[in-house]
Amino acid sequence: MSTDHTPVTRALEAYGAAVRAKDVDAFVDIHADDVHVFDAWGRWEHVGIAAWRAMATEWFGSLGAELVDVAFTEVRSSIGGDVAFASAAVTYAATSAAGEPLRSMTNRITARRRPQALPRAVSSACR
Repeated sequence: MSTDHTPVTRALEAYGAAVRAKDVDAFVDIHADDVHVFDAWGRWEHVGIAAWRAMATEWFGSLGAELVDVAFTEVRSSIGGDVAFASAAVTYAATSAAGEPLRSMTNRITARRRPQALPRAVSSACR
């Protein structure tokens, strides 16, 4: 991921940190109330922050002692006065409590960030 600290990279960093910490509140707080996520973890869509919170609660709770590191590559963004868009490849890599690699998957993420909606300002659509 780029080392430039833009609204987009800050949102992606916050996403990765929340997943690593299994922090549902931090994870939810970076998303807009009207978040709409497609094609994530065997479900066609998650609509609204309550559905996204339920997904995160179930996901983080299912991990037990495992940790998940999130890495973004191929990050592209366009930032205007009232909106920023980004796309990236995102890799989720699970490790055991002992640090042993368990599994990983790479997916695409497309996000729209609306500065007026801070701090819950990321609406994402994963494909």
